[in-house]
Amino acid sequence: MQTTRSSSGASFTPSSRAGPCVHTPSSGASWRPASGSGRRGLLRWRIRRARDNAPDGPLCGSPPLGAGRIRRDLHGRCGADLSPPAVAPSRGRAGSRPARRSWGEKGRSRYSGDLRRAARPLGGRALRGGGARSGAHLLRRGALRSGSGGARHAQRSARDTAEGGAGGARAPAARAGAACPARPLVGDRPGWGGRARRPGHGGGRKGAPRARARAGGPVTGLRRARVLRAEGEHSGAAAFTLEILEGSLAGRQVPGLSYRELGPPPEPGETVLANTAGPEMGLGTGGVALILPRDGSELPENRDHFTKLPYTPLQFPARPARMSGTLRGVPVVVLPLHSHLSPACAAAGGLAPGKRVAFVWQEGGALPVAFSETVRVLKAKNLLHAVVSCGNCFGGDLESPNVYAGLLAAAGVADLVLAGIGPGVVGTGAAYGHGGMSAAVALNAATALGATPVLAPRLSHADPRERHRGMSHHTRTVIRAALGGCRVALPQGADGVDLSGLPERHRYERVGFGAGGLEEKFGLTFKSMGRGYGEDPVFFDAAAAAVALALGGESR
Repeated sequence: MQTTRSSSGASFTPSSRAGPCVHTPSSGASWRPASGSGRRGLLRWRIRRARDNAPDGPLCGSPPLGAGRIRRDLHGRCGADLSPPAVAPSRGRAGSRPARRSWGEKGRSRYSGDLRRAARPLGGRALRGGGARSGAHLLRRGALRSGSGGARHAQRSARDTAEGGAGGARAPAARAGAACPARPLVGDRPGWGGRARRPGHGGGRKGAPRARARAGGPVTGLRRARVLRAEGEHSGAAAFTLEILEGSLAGRQVPGLSYRELGPPPEPGETVLANTAGPEMGLGTGGVALILPRDGSELPENRDHFTKLPYTPLQFPARPARMSGTLRGVPVVVLPLHSHLSPACAAAGGLAPGKRVAFVWQEGGALPVAFSETVRVLKAKNLLHAVVSCGNCFGGDLESPNVYAGLLAAAGVADLVLAGIGPGVVGTGAAYGHGGMSAAVALNAATALGATPVLAPRLSHADPRERHRGMSHHTRTVIRAALGGCRVALPQGADGVDLSGLPERHRYERVGFGAGGLEEKFGLTFKSMGRGYGEDPVFFDAAAAAVALALGGESR
C-alpha cells in the first residue's frame, strides 16, 4: 500500500473505501480522487484542496482535524471556489491501495469517519452536481454536521471568527477575510441539497426524539368566546353557554364551565378566554369548554409549600389534610372507573347504613372534583361523606399531595375508603397507557400502609370493544402491576370470565351480592358509556360486590 504525500510533506491516507488516489502536484492540490472514487472521495478532495490552498499557507503538517475543526478553518481560510479542476482526474494504477495512516490511530482513520458522517445526510443529489455545488457551499450549509450539532458548530465558527480563533492560534477573518461566513442551519432553504423536509423530521442522532412541529394556532386550544347565558352552579363549578368567536368552532354554541377554585366566574355578555380542546377533539365526557379565570383573588398564607397544578399558570396553594397513622383494619375498595362510584356508595348505604364513606380522587381522569355530577348527587343523598383530591386533582373536601396521604386522610374521617379516578378516563389503546393504572397505585399504597384492599374489576358483557369484553385489559394490567396480594371481587354473572394468566398472589373471590335494586332504593341512576344496569348488570355488580367483600361479606 502506497502512502500519498502533500506538497508540505505531511503524509495522508484516505479511507480504503474511497478508491485509489493520484498525486498531482501541478493541479495545485495535494491529491485528487481517481475515477470511480465516489462522492466520499470527491468531498475529501475538496476539503484537502482547501486546506492546502489556504491564502496564508497550507494547513497540513498535523493530524487530520475533525469535521467541526475543518469547517471552522475553511470558514475563514478557504477561497470561495472549492470546485475540482476542469481537467478530468487521472485514473490511478489498477489494484493500488494507499497506505494506512501513521500517526498512531489503529484501524480506520478518524478523518475518514468524519467524512462518512458528513456524507450521510447529503443523500445522492448533493454531490452529483460536480462543480456546480462547491465544497464551500456544502460547508456553509452545515454539510459536515446535522441537526442541533450543526447549529452549535456554526455558532462556534462565528464566535471563533469574531474573536480571532481559540487562543490566537488562528485568526481566519483577520488574516484572509471570511470568504465563507458561518450561517445558521435554519433559514432560507428547506434542507440538504434543496430537498424539503417535513416539519419535525430534521437531522440529528439516530433514535433521538423528533421535535414537534408547532402549528400556526395556539397549541393549548385557547379561543376567545362570548358568555351568552348562565346555566346554574353546583359543587364549585358554574355552567354557561358560550359562543366561540374564533377557531374551527367559530360561531357555534358550546357548554362551558368555570371553576371557583381558580377564580370568580364571568358574567353574561363578557368575552372570555376558554380552552376548547375538548369540543374540537370531539371528546365525550370532556366535550365542554373550560373558561380561564378573568382575575385572581387574595392568596392565603403560605404554610406548607403545597400547591395544586404546580409550575403552571394556574397553580394555587392548598392546605394538606390531617392524616391517620395507618390503614390497618380500615376497609379499602379500589374502583376502576368513576361510574363505579355510585353503585359502590349505594351498596355501602344498603349494607351498613350510617357508615361514613370517603372517596379518594386520583389522577387518571378529570382533575376538578366539581366536574362530577355523581359526587354532587351522592352527597345530597348522604351516601358520600367526603372527597379527598390527591396530587393535581383539586376541589375536594380535603386536599392531599399524593395517594398515600389521601388514603390516610380518608381513613381519619370515614369508616369505608373508596379510591378511584374522576370522569373521563385517559386512554391511549396501550396496555399500560390508560388512567385505570391509578388503581394499581392505590392497591400498592393501601397494602404498604397496612390494609388488605379489595379490587372491583372492570367487567362487561355488552361492551362492543373486544379488549373490554369479559374482564377488561385495563383490569388485567392493574392486577399484574399490583405487587402485594389483594382480593378481587367477582360478582354473579362473572362465572365465565377467563382468569388464566393472572398472578396467583391475589385472591379471586366470588360474591353473591350485586347492585340490583339499589337504584330504586336510593333514587339513583347507574350509567356508564351510555349503558344502564339493564344493559350491562355485571359492570355495576362488580363495584357492589367489592364493597360487600370489604365490609365482611362472605365469599362463595
